[in-house]
Amino acid sequence: TLGYFPIWTYGHPTAIELAAKLAGLAPGDLNRVFFTTGGSEAVESAWKLARQYFKVTGKPDKVKVVSRNLAYH
Repeated sequence: TLGYFPIWTYGHPTAIELAAKLAGLAPGDLNRVFFTTGGSEAVESAWKLARQYFKVTGKPDKVKVVSRNLAYH
C-alpha cells in the first residue's frame, strides 16, 4: 500500500522506490517524478508545468491546448 501525504517536501519509501523505477524506464535523463492523487490533478499539474516551461524558455504566449471533445479529464 502506498501512503498518501499531501505535503510535497516529504517522501514515502514505496513512492521513492517507484519513482526510481519509473525514472529508469523513461527515456532521456529523467531525475524527478511527480505523483498526483488522480487524473484531474495530473492533467492540471501537467498544464501548469507546460505553461511554466514555455514562460521560462521565452514563449509566454504559447498557451493553446489540444483536447478531446467529451473527454473525462
